[in-house]
This record gives sequence, structure tokens and C-alpha cells, in this order.
Amino acid sequence: LGIHAQEYTIVGHHLLKAVKTVLGDAITPEIAAAWDEVYWLFGCSLIAEEAKLYALAGTDPAQPWRKYRVVERFEESDAVFSLLLAPARGDAPTHRTGQYVAIAVDLPGGERQPRQYTISSGPRGDSLRVTIKRVRGADGNPDGQVSGWLHANARPGSILQVSQPAGDLVLDDSGTTPLVLVSAGIGITPIAAIMEDLSRRQPDRKVRLFHADRSHEDHALYDALRRQVLAMSDARCQMWYEEEAQEAPTLHPARTGFMDLSDIDLPADAQVFMCGPLPFMRVARAALMEKGAALGLRPAGLGARDTLRLEARLSLYGNDIDETTDAYDTIDFLVKNVPRNNGNVGVWGISYPGFYAAQAAVNAHPALKAVSPQAPVTEWFLGDDFHHNGAFRLSYGFEYAT
Repeated sequence: LGIHAQEYTIVGHHLLKAVKTVLGDAITPEIAAAWDEVYWLFGCSLIAEEAKLYALAGTDPAQPWRKYRVVERFEESDAVFSLLLAPARGDAPTHRTGQYVAIAVDLPGGERQPRQYTISSGPRGDSLRVTIKRVRGADGNPDGQVSGWLHANARPGSILQVSQPAGDLVLDDSGTTPLVLVSAGIGITPIAAIMEDLSRRQPDRKVRLFHADRSHEDHALYDALRRQVLAMSDARCQMWYEEEAQEAPTLHPARTGFMDLSDIDLPADAQVFMCGPLPFMRVARAALMEKGAALGLRPAGLGARDTLRLEARLSLYGNDIDETTDAYDTIDFLVKNVPRNNGNVGVWGISYPGFYAAQAAVNAHPALKAVSPQAPVTEWFLGDDFHHNGAFRLSYGFEYAT
């Protein structure tokens, strides 16, 4: 986001002031102190993470933005467009399939607003593509500021401020296991990047692609996906459209309505990438688990408005799970199976358990009412008990275990 470490003090001051304004007398001095402590726990974690990202990318923290020129623009649908971007000077940075960039725009009111967009192309060497949905206001909400500005102003020749590629939810370059790709709406963007990459590097890899959209006309990047599926020897796709599915010119007849994975065949030992709105993700995940899949979800970012979007890197019949999903599933099991419980759950922990408690708050179960992460581990190489800037503390590892 381009927020410098020294600016977290300013952000925290105004954020906590806003909390006091909204909650009023409910914020006692003790509660205010607790909020302040939690803010700095997360703030220090973000400062450390951002410093690591800058160091790994060779980015000057004082100048995190780089000028890119819009080379081409493609209208994918009425609401979605793609921008092909190339650095105004120098070579394009390397990126891994599944990463994203931030684009910062200066709005008419004078404020600068960044937004993150998945790179919807595979590594090309000289350019990258982002695919953007123009957010329209609904139910009294305003239109999206950044997507609206880019829709109106980003044309070939335009100069945009773009960050280095970032994100660790990426396609394993050396992987050979079958892939299952599940998406809905604008969630097609990381799937498109994966398909472009695989069609070039691994055209014989087994891939099963499942996508849901309002209609074929709303299905962004379809033509490119069609070419990539045809270019691969063992790629298959199935689409679901809410409208006019029977008339859609898809490779395999599209189905009408919402995605239903109950009757699909999944390759054994497949790795699954999933992206879409949270309600869609929950339904799709449940359907895959009904088939015996062991799945874990990782939050990747915020979509339009307050809709949490999740990109999930999952394994079928494997152990690729994470603390957030473990906590959700554990709470779900407990409230359904422990006799005479009141349906309310609290989680607390100190040090490593503090980290687990913090992860329980991400994509939290509805029954989770209170979380207390105390002195949680937040970053393996900065301040962790085992690693101190990369130096492994061997004795502590054994002392902790015994």
C-alpha cells in the first residue's frame, strides 16, 4: 500500500479515534488500551512483512511505485476489461503465476488510492496483464473509485503507477500433479494466469476447470481459456451460467444455474486452486469435501466492497491444510457435537498458540465470539523464538520440546 513504517503511528491514532467515535462510551480506557495493543501486534507484523517483500524484490521502500505504460486494452465484457502493461523504462520484473500487483491512482479529489489486482497472464518477460471488474454501486453504495477511474481513463499510452508483483499463493513451477481449477465471476483471473502458464510449459498436464458466471457474455477471458484448453492434451472444462446456458458456444455444453460439483469426477491426488466470492467458496468447498477431499482455505485479499475473496490452494486426499481452516472445522465440530454447549466459542493462546488463536479470527466461524492472541508468533525471521534474522536457535528448539 506504500505506507511507510513511521506512518503506522498516524494510521493507528486515527483508526483508534474512529473506533471511539463509532462505539462511544463502550470504549473504556481498558478496552482502548487493548485495541491499541492489538493494533501494534498486527502493525509490527505488517511492517516486518512489507520490509521483507521490499528486500526480496529489490524495491526502494521510499519509492515502491514504478511507471508502467498501457500497451493494449481489451474489453472482456460490459463490466470487465484487461490492461496489458509494460514498464515505461527497463525490463519487466519476473513474477510467479498467481501473484498480484497494486495499482495506485490519483483521484480527482486529490487522494491517492491503491487497489490490488491479480496478474491474469502467465510470466511473459516483457509485460503483464491485469483484468479488472468495474464495480457498480448497489443498494445505496457508491461506484468503485479506482475501478471506475481505470475504466474511464486507462487507455493505450496511459501511464500508471504499479507495484512490484507480490503474493505467495502461486503455482508450483515444478509440480506435475493433476490440477482442479474452480472459479466464479472475476475469480477467473488467477485461473487464466495458470492456464496460460501451463499451456506453454506443461501442455500435457491433467487439468479440470470449473467456472460459474452470470452468462457467457459476462465470462471474462473465455476466448483465451478456450484456446489454452484446446492446446493441452488432457484439459477439460465445464461452465455454469445463470442465463442462456443452452445457447453458450462452449467446448462442453454449459449447465444452467449455480455451480454444482456433486456429480463431477476429480482426479486422485489433485491440487485445487479456487477463487470467488465467499458464499460460492463455502458451497464449492463443502461439495469437494463431500467427495472426500481434505481442503484448506487461505485468505488472499478483499474483493469488491466488503466481500472477502479467497484464493485457495488445496490438496485432495492430502495434508495441505492450514491453521485458519483447522480452527474453523474444529469449532464447527465442537458446537455440533459437544452436549449442552451454548453455541459460543472463545479462543486464546500464548506464543505459538497465540498465533493459532490469531489465525482462528481469519474467515472466522460464526460461533467464534472472542479471540485473545497473546504474544503471538508473527514472523519467522523477525522476533521469532527459533529464528533471529535467520539464525536458528538450536538449544531453544530442544528446550521447548522437553
